Amino acid sequence: MQLNLGKKEAVQTKKAPAALGPYSQAIKANHMLFMSGVLGLIPETRKFVSDNVEDQTAQVLKNMGEILKASGASYSSVLKTTIMLADLKDFKKVNEIYAKSVVVWMVFDLLVKSSFSITCSGSFNLPGGGTTNGCKD
Repeated sequence: MQLNLGKKEAVQTKKAPAALGPYSQAIKANHMLFMSGVLGLIPETRKFVSDNVEDQTAQVLKNMGEILKASGASYSSVLKTTIMLADLKDFKKVNEIYAKSVVVWMVFDLLVKSSFSITCSGSFNLPGGGTTNGCKD
């Protein structure tokens, strides 16, 4: 049996940093979006916004929002987010920032029922020495 995903389309935006490897920022297939790992890089400089996890987390969420927007989606469309941390001790800080962002998204899209899950993993050597990496699928 072969799975038919229909037309696959690469999503690219200059408002988020380009992928560090030979892959796309995201792929749209069958009305779904699969986003690659996103780091806390400033798109114009491709440098980290700062060395601290709070700033990088906020930048990751901003970059993810731009990729969602470029695909025609929004935060209210998100069903699952995977966050990878260089140090699991940062989980509480990252979770607080993510939670505040989720509240903003939910208020912004009051008419849309959203449900999602978060997976958080730690102790990774993230690309470029990053502290936070996010993916949406």
